[in-house]
Amino acid sequence: MEFNFSKYSCLVELLNAYLDYKKEKNSMFSLRSWSKKLGYNYPSYLSQCLRGERTINSELIRRFFAAEEIPEDDSHYIGFLFLKHHCKDLEGIPISKMESFFQR
Repeated sequence: MEFNFSKYSCLVELLNAYLDYKKEKNSMFSLRSWSKKLGYNYPSYLSQCLRGERTINSELIRRFFAAEEIPEDDSHYIGFLFLKHHCKDLEGIPISKMESFFQR
């Protein structure tokens, strides 16, 4: 079963769910192993992002796209969630109204 990125309207929730998805596929997969796969020496930054204690930066998203080989359509959607994560003006706009903008 493939991961459904468009099911999520929050970048933090999406990344947490993706970690759970990877753990379901491989019981040995962990936050530490994912952190290393993304090129981080220590899992603390990723852990803090997943708990909402730190802001997810563009470098993490770039590494996520590269390491996980995210399809182009999904990467556009995740890019939108990244912008939403950083723009307070979009907080009141329902995702359903914005999704059509990113669909081909």
